[in-house]
Amino acid sequence: MTSGIKKVKLVKRGNNKIEVSIVRRLEIKRNIKTYTAAAAVTAFAVFMPLAATGCSRQAEVDATAATVQGESGAKTESDLADLKEDTLTAIGSADTMVESGSRLFFKYRGGIWSLDKETDKLEQIKEFAEGELNGSFWVYRGGLYYDINSAKGEDSARMYALYRLDLETGEETHLTDLVNQASGIYASRDVLYVSGYNLNQTFTLKEDGSLGEELPVEKSIFGRIPDGCKELYRGVLPYMVEHYGYMPVQNDKCLVIANEDGSGAREVPEVTNTSSVLFDKGFFFVLFQDGNGNTQCYRYDSKTLEKTMLFESPDNPQLIQYRDGYLYFRTNKAYQTVSEGTQFYKAEVETGEVSKAAAIMTEPGTLNMYDDTGNFFVTGDAVYCQEIKDYGVYIGKTLLNANDGGEKTLIKPALYQSPINKLGHVEAEKKELPCSCGDKTALEMYVEKLVFDGDGDAIRAMNKVMEERQQALLKSGDDMVSYLDEAWVHSSDFRTTTLTYEIAGINYLDARYVCVEADGYEYSGGAHGNPFRDYFVFDRETGKQLTLSDIVGNPVEELQKIVSKAFRELAEKTNFAFEAPEDLEHTVADDVSYDSKFYLTPEGLVFYYTPYEIAPYAEGFPEVTIPYGDLDMKIEIKTES
Repeated sequence: MTSGIKKVKLVKRGNNKIEVSIVRRLEIKRNIKTYTAAAAVTAFAVFMPLAATGCSRQAEVDATAATVQGESGAKTESDLADLKEDTLTAIGSADTMVESGSRLFFKYRGGIWSLDKETDKLEQIKEFAEGELNGSFWVYRGGLYYDINSAKGEDSARMYALYRLDLETGEETHLTDLVNQASGIYASRDVLYVSGYNLNQTFTLKEDGSLGEELPVEKSIFGRIPDGCKELYRGVLPYMVEHYGYMPVQNDKCLVIANEDGSGAREVPEVTNTSSVLFDKGFFFVLFQDGNGNTQCYRYDSKTLEKTMLFESPDNPQLIQYRDGYLYFRTNKAYQTVSEGTQFYKAEVETGEVSKAAAIMTEPGTLNMYDDTGNFFVTGDAVYCQEIKDYGVYIGKTLLNANDGGEKTLIKPALYQSPINKLGHVEAEKKELPCSCGDKTALEMYVEKLVFDGDGDAIRAMNKVMEERQQALLKSGDDMVSYLDEAWVHSSDFRTTTLTYEIAGINYLDARYVCVEADGYEYSGGAHGNPFRDYFVFDRETGKQLTLSDIVGNPVEELQKIVSKAFRELAEKTNFAFEAPEDLEHTVADDVSYDSKFYLTPEGLVFYYTPYEIAPYAEGFPEVTIPYGDLDMKIEIKTES
């Protein structure tokens, strides 16, 4: 390997930086009732990015014969029938892809999908219900193993459980309950490993895929962790030990590399952020920031801990995958423009040369549609990652020997299709405001609006509302700069403040009514920024923006009782709030009025609070759904067929 430093400028941003603030925003919105940290509004990473722990080595698995149900109903041979090929994954939360035989398995929002690499057949094989969160999954011997974290029962806040889905029959089996949410699941050699926070369990597997006995921790691989150490934040320890030939763990200070049996533990003192490390057989990669906005990527020898600089970049890379001599990564999309999208790169390990690998191009109204890593995955001669077209999210396939921007195969059906395409389109306006000193940008703004297509008074009225909101936000930038001049601009800790406002989706749509969600986020540094939301409920026949009093006829006193009771019941189940359930009930009752924040869904009318109003930031936007049947409705709600 060359020892020369490769300094690479990855993306030309110019003056078009924006912040994409919330990862999996719609998934978070759907699952917010469960109130875990996973549902928190997430600020973009401005320091060391969180790296998806990856692997490239091949996991040998025995296979059992299996068939799947054909589209005609008759059973036909499938590549699921012979899973003798190797299994690869970006180990961790399984937020990219798991490869088994000729199939790729991946997660997108509320479901797990299967993609046949040879036929390009794409299908969702598991859909999680509202309120269910999945941490990880694995494919082994014709079965999909996964966890579910859900709010169930009157006397239990959370329920954690492990399941198996038979890929031949579609039968789902509850295997066991867990004490916490799984962050890693791995199966090999008839043994199943489940790990997570305060969770390390090992089970033998029977021939039918069900669980056998649970092995004591001290007799499992978890019992071999060196004293004073623990598992990495991301990564499945059994997989890494089996395939990398060493044991990566961490103590309270830094990364620790031990032998397979846990002996010979040696610290890597400079690696204090283990989430920025990607491991492979015989070596691992680490990202460092130098304090000047540049990030260096080093390759470490796992035995000698000797390190070699691979490349340097000012563009905040995130490591995704290592495969066949190339390290794949992306730049942090928090600084990407709509036109630039998210760009993925590959660094040749022997030379440090960096080139483009793939890109996810976005357009206004689609920034929140794709997942954090875009399901980026390299296998064989192809690159897979999400693609966006006409407000739909797809999996795209690009051959590695094709030049950047070469022809791609768009695999259907869409993973997600936004109803925006039924209504119109989204337009965006950017604004940059300098500080009073003139040599720094104090504020960068990116503000979207939904434009309803068509003509007529109703269309013009709805478009006027959206236009006025966009312009009001842009105008507010002048007042923000005045404040920033005093608070930040002349500080040694100065950073440009960003404000984004995105059309996040359509919460309700029928022939008469529509509810539009817009998500805003202001960031000035620190652990997180300030999220906010707007909901626009329109009568599509008249163009009127409806208020709560236009929708329900209940007296305020009745609404207070209904909504406060619902929040109390939620607090009793989830313990999410600052106050005890009985105190929260009184707080909400005093607060509810016709000016309360709300939006429409097919299931009911939702009342919500912003972060910090009644619960910690990590709880996101606490909300309750009131069924329309429990309200005196002034309008008729119909779901469009």
